[in-house]
Amino acid sequence: MAWSITARTTRQGANLALVVMVAAALASCDAATNRDLANTPTPFPLRTPFAATPAAPPLSAGPIATGSALLAAGHPVDAATVFAAAGSPQPAGTALLDRARSRFAVGDLDGAEADYTAALTRDPGLGAAYAGRASVLLERARGDPAAYQAALDDANRAVAADPTSAEAALLAARVFAARYEFRGDPADLDRGLEELDRLTALAADARLLLLRARILAWSGDPAAADAALAAADDARGTSPTDTALTRAAVAAERGQWDLAVLAASSAVADPFRADEAARLLAEAQLGRNDPTAALAALDPLLDRRPDDGRAHYLRGRALGAMGQTEEARRSLAEAETILAASPVFRAKIAQARQAIG
Repeated sequence: MAWSITARTTRQGANLALVVMVAAALASCDAATNRDLANTPTPFPLRTPFAATPAAPPLSAGPIATGSALLAAGHPVDAATVFAAAGSPQPAGTALLDRARSRFAVGDLDGAEADYTAALTRDPGLGAAYAGRASVLLERARGDPAAYQAALDDANRAVAADPTSAEAALLAARVFAARYEFRGDPADLDRGLEELDRLTALAADARLLLLRARILAWSGDPAAADAALAAADDARGTSPTDTALTRAAVAAERGQWDLAVLAASSAVADPFRADEAARLLAEAQLGRNDPTAALAALDPLLDRRPDDGRAHYLRGRALGAMGQTEEARRSLAEAETILAASPVFRAKIAQARQAIG
């Protein structure tokens, strides 16, 4: 099967009218903003970055307000569609960040980065924009050392812009963890734990504890990973999706495939984390020797994200297990092209090819 970027269709008739009516109602509600941080000085003037940005009245107030309301309600795909339909001019104030977040959620990394950069052009002290752009850079790094450094630089600027932001504080640790996943240097696990240890004010924060659990599982310390997971259950700010994905990742690291399937399956409906959930679910299904179920998890992901190298790698393994050798080789070749900068995945792809024969 050939994978290509598919055009997203808009909702029609009564469905679109219903979306707009619901969004209009939601637009009157306050929406929480993400917080992010890291730790180096920034050369730019600072302000309180995570407060609502005073917005100039947008020329397309209706659709832009609708897009922001849909995003706040947890519908990033619909939000991205509405923002795209709004066209020019560029949204003002927090709506520009909302459009960036919706684009990031649907895999439009170029569009998301452009929006975050535009927000920083308008306000060079906007910590939320640095944090968002760091997440974009991290998503597209795929093992490239320069991309991880760029993500760290933006994470540090986000921290300097708002030292009180919890998510910004966690960004540097996330970068180290992601770099380990793609490059395999154990020193990055130590660096990630050092970053978490430094955040004493967030010691009881669920997000910190869940990230610690993942790093400890990768480090080969299952007892400490379990302790971090248990503490996260009782911590403030616990997210069911984050908890489920962490449990799936920790279980997969131990080869507890049934538990990993159960945890990942509970997170696939979250539109903001569906890609990660699908990859974890596919890996767990392969661990259970169920390549058909693995393909069922990967097909929707590759429809959304045909450039997801990890998904192509897992698809190649699944097809190889089903005896579809030529298609498996094509998927692995695609994965190798996308993940060329990752020593970890180059080695995994080579192993998968050997298994196919």
